[in-house]
Amino acid sequence: AVVSTQSTGDQWGLDLTSSIIDLEGRQVPQPTLLTKDGKMPVDANKAAFDNITRKNFVITSADIQNDYCVIVTQRDVTNAQEFMETASKVGPACGIQIGPRGKVVPIRSDRAEEYINAIRSEAANAKIIVCIVPNDKKDRYDAIKKHCCIDQPIPSQVLQGKNLAPKKKMSVVTKVVMQMNAKMGGELWSVHIPMKKVMYVGIDTYHDSGSSRSVGGVVASMNDSCTRYYSKTTWQPSKQELISQLDVVMTDILRQYKEKNGCLPERILIFRDGVGDGQLLAVKEQELKNIKDAISRQSQDKSIELVFTVVTKRIQQRFFLKQGPRLNNPPPGTIVDSTVTRDELFDFFLVPQGVGQGTVTPTHYNVLEFSTTLKPDHLQQIAYKLCFMYYNWTGAIRVPAICQYAHKLAFLVGQSLHRDPSPDLADLLYYL
Repeated sequence: AVVSTQSTGDQWGLDLTSSIIDLEGRQVPQPTLLTKDGKMPVDANKAAFDNITRKNFVITSADIQNDYCVIVTQRDVTNAQEFMETASKVGPACGIQIGPRGKVVPIRSDRAEEYINAIRSEAANAKIIVCIVPNDKKDRYDAIKKHCCIDQPIPSQVLQGKNLAPKKKMSVVTKVVMQMNAKMGGELWSVHIPMKKVMYVGIDTYHDSGSSRSVGGVVASMNDSCTRYYSKTTWQPSKQELISQLDVVMTDILRQYKEKNGCLPERILIFRDGVGDGQLLAVKEQELKNIKDAISRQSQDKSIELVFTVVTKRIQQRFFLKQGPRLNNPPPGTIVDSTVTRDELFDFFLVPQGVGQGTVTPTHYNVLEFSTTLKPDHLQQIAYKLCFMYYNWTGAIRVPAICQYAHKLAFLVGQSLHRDPSPDLADLLYYL
């Protein structure tokens, strides 16, 4: 056999350079975490604060006490007792007021109707419902969530019994109790952002598994410390990424902000997830225009600064830090905004996390509107700080938390509810 010495690249007319591009990056400072006891540093290598759960850190606790209800099959009643005992140890240690005497409601079988009948009869006396289920059957989960988010609005927590095994019980219950606190309006932690009167908005879309429609989730912060939120959902026809009703949604969100704060925000920073590079122009012409219309209608004479950024996670670019002859992952907080960015747009790459193995993936930010007195550096720092505000994870996530909240909302509605959730829950992070 004759082996061709011609490389694959030559056959296709491609010319690949033998070296990778050298470029300048910089690192933004690690954020300062704000807890009940004051400030707490973040582990700069991991961009995490796992040890927070060993402290009494929760800023404000939801008033759970013993006003919660645990629904469980008769054969798993011991799991309910284990859960309550463990919750009453780990909760108060973190600063969450939860007692050991929630009401246990045993049911005969693990059918969805049994859980829902129990919720119907018990929800009036409980502030949050905990369902311990034997496995991860989707139809049962969907039915419980549909009932608790639409028919009888109450925060709910679904938990698999196997996760209460002795080895992982403490860490699982700690996370569950933190989640319960967040779902009921408690504030776990915050990050220090000096700017006041700013509203952060996250937008994401999800394609409904049960129909040809797409659901858009919109979540907006309602206070300066970014610990209280308001959420709305909107529907689009057939697998459409772009959200057509954004002017209506934005009008409602601005009204809510004014009602809660007595004034409109001075700046609005919007992070839009879930659209590819090919749709940037369409987003600018449709969604951004709708948002501007809503802002100008609500603000009348007052000028509100607006920043609109598209956040992209699925990208091919990778960056390495040169340390002598070695190439390592760049540290969390690394910004690249030259050489490999676009000339005609304001865009940048941010490395938000540290990884233990493999190559870290940066997140790409395309800024489509920058009508503000902020400097680009300020936006980059804010984007990084917001990655630490996701209450389901003690560390940085890949996108600003407000985007992940919008994703969780759209995912819950598209996967399980297939209808708009009750407006009674709009002020809570019930979709966590």
